[in-house]
Amino acid sequence: MKISAALISFIPYAFAAPAIVWQAGNTSPVHSSERITSSSLIESTVKSSLASVLFLVNRDADGNEALSGLASSGNLPSVSSLYPSASTIHYHAGGIENARSVVKDAEKARNAKKNDGRVASVTLEEYQQKFDSLNKGMDIEINSNGDVLSKNEFQQKKRLLKLQSAEVLIVTVSPKNSAELDSAVTAAVESDKFSSVLLAGIRSTNEIKTERIVAENTRRNLMVVKKSPSRRRLEDAADDGDDDGNNADYSTYYVNMTPNIFAGVLYMFLFIYIAWVGIQCMNQIEGQDVYVSKMPAVGREA
Repeated sequence: MKISAALISFIPYAFAAPAIVWQAGNTSPVHSSERITSSSLIESTVKSSLASVLFLVNRDADGNEALSGLASSGNLPSVSSLYPSASTIHYHAGGIENARSVVKDAEKARNAKKNDGRVASVTLEEYQQKFDSLNKGMDIEINSNGDVLSKNEFQQKKRLLKLQSAEVLIVTVSPKNSAELDSAVTAAVESDKFSSVLLAGIRSTNEIKTERIVAENTRRNLMVVKKSPSRRRLEDAADDGDDDGNNADYSTYYVNMTPNIFAGVLYMFLFIYIAWVGIQCMNQIEGQDVYVSKMPAVGREA
């Protein structure tokens, strides 16, 4: 337990976001320092047909990842005691930018459509309502006396109905509410109503900016390589080889120009030569040198 908390405390120096997964039937935790994408992490967490809950710790006031700070400072004592029962502890979870991106990954993993109610992004208070209703074995209480509802009451009722039918809950928690987060995660892990529980931190702003810059530079480099090939390869150099152009009997040769370009150059010289001959022939045609205003009489041309 102490080793896991110590490892998580070093994560901010590597610009990584941690993620801890609890799944039913787990025996011992697996520690992974390799980078895992958000889509893979969410898919492995919500793949079960039972309900799942994902807790996302928001960034702190400075825009830094906050979960590692809460774990190293001892603000999550109950969660720290649950480390031995975790399924997997990831020390570098990438792609967790906000709750919206996690909802998209969860909908894709569940084969759910947008706003179909199976995946919902909720607050800590709404999650507590859902959790209490699951423990009581009844639906969420919705106040409805048959009267005409106002706009706010209608939106609230619609929200409660969506929360009631949700299978995957995405709970975004502020780092200031560490005590409520600690008790909520502990209750979810110890409950038999959820097949999997995920506790992850939203990546820092600097990490997101750095990754976007690296991705943009990589995309530009690939475009430059595609637009500016260094050499031209003969079309039939790999006809007798394998798919990669390798051949054990014949060598691969490179030329400065392809046969099509060479034929075009020869045609250009031929066209220039023919045009030059034609212009010279046109210049050798002689015409009248003297012009008069009155023509001579007939028979007096001489």
